[in-house]
Amino acid sequence: MNLAVCTLFEGHHQYGVGALANSLHAQGFRGVIYVGTRGEIPKWASSGSDFGPIRSADSSAESGRLASAVIPIHRFSPTEGLEIVFLKIETERHFANYKPDLMEWILSGPCAQHDGLFYFDPDIVVTDRWSFYEDWIRCGVCVCEDVNSPVPHNHPRRVAWRRHLEPKGFVLSGGSDYYANSGYLGLSAKHQSFLGLWQMIQEAIASEIGGLNRSLFKHNAMAPEKLHYSYPFSRCDQDAFNAALEAYDGEISFLGQEGMGFKPAHSAMLHAIGPHKPWSYPILKSIFQGRRVPDVYFGFWNNATYPLPIAGEVRCRMAIFAGQLSQLTSRLYGP
Repeated sequence: MNLAVCTLFEGHHQYGVGALANSLHAQGFRGVIYVGTRGEIPKWASSGSDFGPIRSADSSAESGRLASAVIPIHRFSPTEGLEIVFLKIETERHFANYKPDLMEWILSGPCAQHDGLFYFDPDIVVTDRWSFYEDWIRCGVCVCEDVNSPVPHNHPRRVAWRRHLEPKGFVLSGGSDYYANSGYLGLSAKHQSFLGLWQMIQEAIASEIGGLNRSLFKHNAMAPEKLHYSYPFSRCDQDAFNAALEAYDGEISFLGQEGMGFKPAHSAMLHAIGPHKPWSYPILKSIFQGRRVPDVYFGFWNNATYPLPIAGEVRCRMAIFAGQLSQLTSRLYGP
C-alpha cells in the first residue's frame, strides 16, 4: 500500500520526532514522513536541502476549512526508502487542535493519490511491524483507547457533548464506550471525510474552550468551574476527537489500552503521556526513589541512533543502563 505518516512538533519534541522516524524505519515503514513545525529544523536534519516543487492542496481546500498556511521548506532522505519533509505551519491554533488540518492538507495535496495517512504524536515510538498497520487501516478509522477510558454512553460528559452539539447539526449516535487518545489516527483515503467532521466539531466547541489556540484547561485563564475534570470539554482536543468518532457513520477500529502500552500486553506503539518525556526523564530521581521507568523510556533510547542520529551511541548506552538500574532499585525498595 502507498501510505504516508505525519506529525507535529515544537521545541524539544524534535527528539521525539527523530525517534518516531527511526522506530518506523526499524519496523519496516518505507515512504514519506511529513513533519509540521513552527520552529527551526532540527540539527539532525541539516544534511537535507531546501524544498523543491511539491503539489500543494487544491484551491478549494486552501480556501475552505484550513485555518493556516502550510509551507514545505526542507526535505532529506536519511537512508534508502525513507524521506522526511518539513512543513512550516503558520497558524494561531494550538498544535493539539491542528491535527485534522494537517492531515487534510496532506491528503488533499502531496498525498492525494495515496491509499491512506497516519498521524503520530512526536512522543510515540512504533513497536509493531509496519505490515500490521497496513492491515489495520483496512478496518476503518484506526484509533487507540486512552488511559482514561472508558467513558460510557450515558456518562455526563458524553450527554453534555450531545446537548451542546446536536443543536448545531451534529448527530452523536453513541456506539462504543471507548474513549480514544487523540495522539494517533490512521485512516484510508475513503475515510478522509472524518477529518472534516473533526474540524467542524472543533470549531463548534471553540467558544466553549476559549478558542482553538488553547489546549488543556489547566493552561487557560478560564472560569474555575471549567478547570474541573467534570466539565465536558476540559480535555479539549480529545473531547472533540471523541465526539467526532461518535458522530462518524463510518467504520472505526479500536485497539485497547495495550495499543499504546498503557497496560501490559503486546503493544502497537508506546506513548509517553504526561510531562516527563524519555529524552528529559528524571532518571536519577527514579533510581534513588526506587521507581521503575516506563517502557516508552527504553523505546525511545533504543531508537535514538539510526538512521537519524538523535543521540550518540555512548549516550544511549548510558541512558539504557540507568533505566535498567532504575528497574533493579524498584524491585529492591520501590513503593
